[in-house]
Amino acid sequence: RTQYDEAAIAYTLAGANQDALDAYCLGNSWKEALSIAKQLQYSEDAISDLAYSLIESLKEKRRYNEAARVALDYTKVKVFAQKIQVQKFFFLYNSKFVLHQDVENAVESLIRGNHWSESVRVSHSFGRADLIETHIKPGLAETFSQHKDDIKDMQEQFEKQITRLRELREKKPDAYMNMPDDPTLENVDMFSDTTSMYSQFTRYTSTTAQMSQASARSSTNFAQFNSRSSKNKRREERKKNSGRKGTIYEEEYLVSSLKRLYERAYAMQTEIGEISKSLVVYGYMEEAKAIQKQFLVLLEKLSEAIDGIFVPLQLQQPPNDDGVIPPPTVIEKPSMVAVKWKLELLLD
Repeated sequence: RTQYDEAAIAYTLAGANQDALDAYCLGNSWKEALSIAKQLQYSEDAISDLAYSLIESLKEKRRYNEAARVALDYTKVKVFAQKIQVQKFFFLYNSKFVLHQDVENAVESLIRGNHWSESVRVSHSFGRADLIETHIKPGLAETFSQHKDDIKDMQEQFEKQITRLRELREKKPDAYMNMPDDPTLENVDMFSDTTSMYSQFTRYTSTTAQMSQASARSSTNFAQFNSRSSKNKRREERKKNSGRKGTIYEEEYLVSSLKRLYERAYAMQTEIGEISKSLVVYGYMEEAKAIQKQFLVLLEKLSEAIDGIFVPLQLQQPPNDDGVIPPPTVIEKPSMVAVKWKLELLLD
């Protein structure tokens, strides 16, 4: 985004406002883009089209609140006049239609961003209370179902991975049984390589010509060794990232995966709190209790297990190229910010 903004500023200084507008659009800098559109005297229809393009881009970036604001401030749609309740926001188009902000698009954006209270406020403020029945309540039901499934999946993942981690740390696979294997080196007799190197060294001491030849071969062998060493390092990284079951790399893979699960769970606190409140407001008391209890159980399990998970890795790593065994890797605990999200009235 910064690069596009800097390009837009450069275009502005050069007096190329249309190019500046295009650059701001690419960077999703909607305020600047729409301001320049006004300076360029875009028509109302052109500004509305530009706004819709920006709305879609903002949604793709999950900037739903901003997408809703653009929809309310810059879009115009034709709506039947008899459906309008608050006349001060509208300009009469003819006897049947009025031009109106795209409130429906704004509410849809807010729902996708889990901004439930704001979606209700916007619906009432712009005379579209009908959207509560047609959009907000169905959105609540769908989001409730999705969160319920997500929490269940997270619980199952946690139980499976924590069980496997404990089992792995008890068995402790041998680091030397998991050394990198290079498919390109299969069926190669390593002893013959050693013999060849020794023969080269013997010839090296015989004559000057042979010494030069051996030196060249030695350089070639050294380059090949370095190449194999680099390949081995890359292969080690791939093994570490894949966390293949039964290897020493599985422990680090599991701990890293659990860390991401912790971060995801704690990031959901605000969302669960918001949807719980909205479910209660619209009479879905049992659903609100169910989702809050389910999420509380997950957080309690995570809290109880955290100190046993994030310790220095216990499985011995293979030695590096110098034959030195590296110290145990330490994966830091996830950052978990406590958020006041629970509704006391839903607690048993």
